[in-house]
This record gives sequence, structure tokens and C-alpha cells, in this order.
Amino acid sequence: MKPLRDASMPSALPRERALRSYLRLVAALPRLSEAAQARLAGDAACGDERALRALVESFLPLVLVQSAARRGMGPRFETLLAAGNQALLRCLRQAPSDLGQVPKAVCLALDKAVARQRAKGASL
Repeated sequence: MKPLRDASMPSALPRERALRSYLRLVAALPRLSEAAQARLAGDAACGDERALRALVESFLPLVLVQSAARRGMGPRFETLLAAGNQALLRCLRQAPSDLGQVPKAVCLALDKAVARQRAKGASL
């Protein structure tokens, strides 16, 4: 028998649907070669917003994999994805042609999110 749920409690279903939708979107993105990424980086450095968007999208699987690796370390998975995506955007907007910095920036942001959550939990 299903337990009754208080109508005042927010449902997790919309959040779960949104996450599943995001995961499907990332899985459907085309994979780019390093040469294609380099061309996009050059275009993005010249101010091409479409190139920047394509470049960001090409790194979303990296954010997903690195976030998944830190699952269960404190922050919710969605929080990790948000931190990684913010770092990705910041890194590519600041230096789109320095693609080697992207994995480092994403991992650093995720590690900081985990550390913040642990510190928050320790102070309670």
C-alpha cells in the first residue's frame, strides 16, 4: 500500500523529470573531435556566440562524468551539475582557446562544492 503524502510537501517528480530530461539532452549532443573543438575555440575567442555555445555543449559530458564521480559525497547531483556547468561557462568565456584548462576548472569547482557541503555538515 502506498503511503499517503501530505499535500503541502513539494513533489520531487518535477525535479526528477527535469534531471532525466537534462541527461537525455546531454547524451544526444554530438561528440566533437579535438580539431573541431579547436576551431570552435578560435571562433569563440573572436566573439562568435554560436561557437561558444557549441563548445560549451561539447564539454557537458565531461561535467556529467565528473559530477557523477562525486555523487554521494555531500551535495545533491543537481548541485554538482550546476557547479560544474558554471565553472565550464566561466572558463570558456574567460579563455575559450585554452581548452586544457576546462577539465581542471570543472574538477576544482566540483571539489569546492563537495568541501563546502562537508564544512556545512560539520558545522551543524
